[in-house]
Amino acid sequence: MSGPAAVSALVEARGVVKRFGGLTAVHRLDLTLWDGEILGLIGPNGAGKTTLFNLLSGQFAPDSGEILLEGREIQRLPSHRICRLGLARTFQVPRPFLALTVSESVLVGAQFGGRVAGTSASETADRCIALTRLEPRRSAPVHSLNLAERKRLDLARALATRPRVLLVDEVAAGLNPTEVRETVGILREVHASGIGIIYVEHVMEAVMDISDRVHVLDHGATIAIGTPGEVTRDPAVIEAYLGRSAGS
Repeated sequence: MSGPAAVSALVEARGVVKRFGGLTAVHRLDLTLWDGEILGLIGPNGAGKTTLFNLLSGQFAPDSGEILLEGREIQRLPSHRICRLGLARTFQVPRPFLALTVSESVLVGAQFGGRVAGTSASETADRCIALTRLEPRRSAPVHSLNLAERKRLDLARALATRPRVLLVDEVAAGLNPTEVRETVGILREVHASGIGIIYVEHVMEAVMDISDRVHVLDHGATIAIGTPGEVTRDPAVIEAYLGRSAGS
């Protein structure tokens, strides 16, 4: 997706830099999520993917550069304000409220996020529970959920804030092939509802299957952007993942 004039940018990072002491975790990064797009974000371990998510969602502030959500600068806003403006995230390791039930946990997100006139928080929570296939477990205590269910709960809780943009962090990690397919199907439904997605994933089959474009990082910098087919043939991407050039 090239971003013609008729298509607006949901998220833009412009020249973003983040340092931790002498380590530059994100280096002059430019990234765009277009309206109607699923953008895959991949790279080897330590490439800067989670740091970038922390920057986009307000956990970290950049040392320099701009981050925009639907044209509004957000790089100095706290995470709770960014969430209410329409950007939510999941976490690689879910952080649920273990003492609550599934329904109660999702309701927390619905009460915190943006509201739509005529729709109650409980109605929003019910819709997100159904979308993430957690209806049979809605009254179960969170501590009783397995890994796949906890990841779907994390997704449901984020969706309950009514985001315009969803950052998805390795939601398929640790799942079996059947669970991965079900999770990818849920993400397709989320996207079809009008939510833009930036998807970090190490399960290549999942991210390549669902992404419109793929943005590849290595050592905090962009090394490739393109369709899934284009980036998997890119020599720089092959070298970053395999430690050799395409011709060797």
